[in-house]
Amino acid sequence: ESLAFTRENIDRITDPMLRQMLWSALWNMTRDQQLTSIDFLAIVREKIAAEASTELVDAVLGLAGRR
Repeated sequence: ESLAFTRENIDRITDPMLRQMLWSALWNMTRDQQLTSIDFLAIVREKIAAEASTELVDAVLGLAGRR
């Protein structure tokens, strides 16, 4: 339920610290193989354009570009 909520609503959350924590949690889940990289990249593709923080955009895109 939490993953589904995050996937659907991360772009609607106004608190930048909370968004940062959620993006970090999504990456940690990917790193720990609880979320596929394809799913992580799909979330990035769908939601990153709405991110207001350029620093957070840079960080998330950096994670998305990792091998």
